[in-house]
Amino acid sequence: MKSFEIPETLTLDSAALFTVYLRLDPGGLSFSGYNTKEEGSYFFVKVVFDKDKPYLESLKDYFFSHEFLTYTYKKVFVIPFPSSYTLVPEEIYLPEEKEQILAFNFASKNGKALNNNCKESQVEIVFDIDRQVYEFCCRSLTNPQFIHPIRPLLRLWKKQSQNCLPKQMYVILQKESMDIACYERGQLLFANSFGFEHSEDIIYYILYVWKQIDMNQLIDQIRLTGEPTLCNQVLDRLQIYLQYIARIELPAETYTFGPALMQAPLDLIALATCES
Repeated sequence: MKSFEIPETLTLDSAALFTVYLRLDPGGLSFSGYNTKEEGSYFFVKVVFDKDKPYLESLKDYFFSHEFLTYTYKKVFVIPFPSSYTLVPEEIYLPEEKEQILAFNFASKNGKALNNNCKESQVEIVFDIDRQVYEFCCRSLTNPQFIHPIRPLLRLWKKQSQNCLPKQMYVILQKESMDIACYERGQLLFANSFGFEHSEDIIYYILYVWKQIDMNQLIDQIRLTGEPTLCNQVLDRLQIYLQYIARIELPAETYTFGPALMQAPLDLIALATCES
């Protein structure tokens, strides 16, 4: 297990000034955060777990060997990544139906059902997390807030699209999955995640969604980010079909947090700049 060092300014006494983020990645975790009273103080550090050990066992080992995870922080966000999710219109959402919603949409899912309100788009994000990981985090952290990575992104993209006349499609590419969200002047039109095996699948899903919500190939815009090799492949291919293609822009507030925030994935950047 690869370890890291936290900033010297983060101590038991100063922890109450820090907002921190624990991102649970498939092969490890990242721990990041910043002193809310100090501009440019954001730190981002990553841990890689032993592939031969169960994830929960590695997570417990790491917690038990690093006292700073037990500090009492101003805020603690836990971000499970990846995590299946579905969007439910706010007006018909019932909290007691979370489990049924996940069971209906994802037959193989049996984790802990959670939800995040996304009031800007009038939807509830219903998602799951491994039940044992959830229970361990609740026991080991002080008042953790569990956030699906799509929530801060929806807030960021709504803000970025509000003053754009063309429709906007935002795409994040990972090694085996992708997220697509579409907006028209701040109104959410579509959001979903897709698994894929080949880069051709990425093109198919993008063009399928593009057609489904009636986007104009000469006027409307697509913005991408994510795994660099995949992004380059997709950019080259999409130029055959679409006129306006660009990289997703980072929020202007990113630069006030310090250079370490630039190392973080976009969902953490959005969470720090839009939701903290």
